[in-house]
Amino acid sequence: MTLFYGPTSHQEISSIFKFLPKIVQICERNNYRLIIKIHPLLYHKHNREQSGGVDWPKEICDYKKNYGNIVFLKGNKNLSKYFRMTDVFLTDVSGLGFEFVLTTAKPIIFLGDKLKIPLEDLRKGNVKKYENCPEVCYRGKIGPIVREPWELEETVKKMVENDAYKTEREKCRKEYVFNLGTASDVAVSEIKRIYEEL
Repeated sequence: MTLFYGPTSHQEISSIFKFLPKIVQICERNNYRLIIKIHPLLYHKHNREQSGGVDWPKEICDYKKNYGNIVFLKGNKNLSKYFRMTDVFLTDVSGLGFEFVLTTAKPIIFLGDKLKIPLEDLRKGNVKKYENCPEVCYRGKIGPIVREPWELEETVKKMVENDAYKTEREKCRKEYVFNLGTASDVAVSEIKRIYEEL
């Protein structure tokens, strides 16, 4: 069983501050493999607003010393190999989670209740005007939202046993991935048509 954790940045939004210790603990207890790819801004420990002043690569490497079944992806790796290995993706509001769903259709779990919207609106709770944005409206629709770390382990197990969100993920993919499964055929046909017109 492999979990992929892809948190976003910013100390007011990222789930890493609250969820990372629990995610590692769950993986240790269940002998899950854990793949981690953090947002590039979380690498900047001197940017307190983004990283909270935490040296996240060091934190993750310290966890890895105690639990060797952690894969820490640094830099711009080809993620398709790691997406294929993954059973469940964990994220807060990172675009990486949506990329995972659109390419694999596999389960995703959203962590925390913070949204990546302008901070003044987030702080005031002015969320309604963003509810039609895909990153907001699909959260909780294509995968459950886990608001507290203690709820996560049971939610992961439920997703693996009975994935109640599969149909909604497929609808999402059809809406945002054009010519799903036949993109190459469509592209070749279009190129041929343009060539014949010329």
